[in-house]
Amino acid sequence: MSLVKAQQYEEELKGYENDIREGIIKLRRLKGNDMDRKRGEIEEFFEKSRRNLKKITSLMKTEQNISIKDQMTTIRDSHKQEFKKLRAQLDNIIQQTENRDSVGVNVQETVETIKVEKKKPEEEELNDQLAEQLFGPVFETQKDCLAIIDRLNMKAEETLELGAESAELLRQQREQLIIIDKKMDELGSNTKRAGKELSAFFRKLATDKLIIVVCLLIGLAVIVAVVVKIVYHVVGPEIKKQQQTK
Repeated sequence: MSLVKAQQYEEELKGYENDIREGIIKLRRLKGNDMDRKRGEIEEFFEKSRRNLKKITSLMKTEQNISIKDQMTTIRDSHKQEFKKLRAQLDNIIQQTENRDSVGVNVQETVETIKVEKKKPEEEELNDQLAEQLFGPVFETQKDCLAIIDRLNMKAEETLELGAESAELLRQQREQLIIIDKKMDELGSNTKRAGKELSAFFRKLATDKLIIVVCLLIGLAVIVAVVVKIVYHVVGPEIKKQQQTK
């Protein structure tokens, strides 16, 4: 849940970054109150970005999952670095503007001066072409850089998603191994218990056999005693008669 919120904040950060870039490009062509107003808008985007970065930091403090926490750290640090670069660009433009104002070479003021002096349309067109030649390649380069950065961000997001999927797969495999290990321990315990029960069964069987043998011996002894007694009663009187006759 916290990662989803962090990703939502990241989307907002991307929007702020694009707004700041566009504002910086427009800021180069403004002056006076227009430039101050545009600068204020850019500062508002910077302030919103700082609030979102603080929200991501708060989510990181409460997140227990290390993998998700690392992903949020990557999101926060990458955008922090990007906003530092944008801040440096803004400060550079402001410094350049102040320098131009101090030496009286502001390009926009020169164009306005030409208009006030009612110069020929050919000269105005020439100035516009010159400005386009000077700043056109810069704007194109910035657009190319922004496109490259967007592609890098997309690749980074894909890498983070792949890392998260890999971490989840490893976690599931680890849980399966733990379950297998527990089942193996249970199987070992059952095997030991079965061995003990089998040994007890054999001991009981041996005891039963001994009891049977003793019972058989007692039975045989009783039979022999009965036979001897019968023989004595049958043969005994005859033996006594023979002895008396002698």
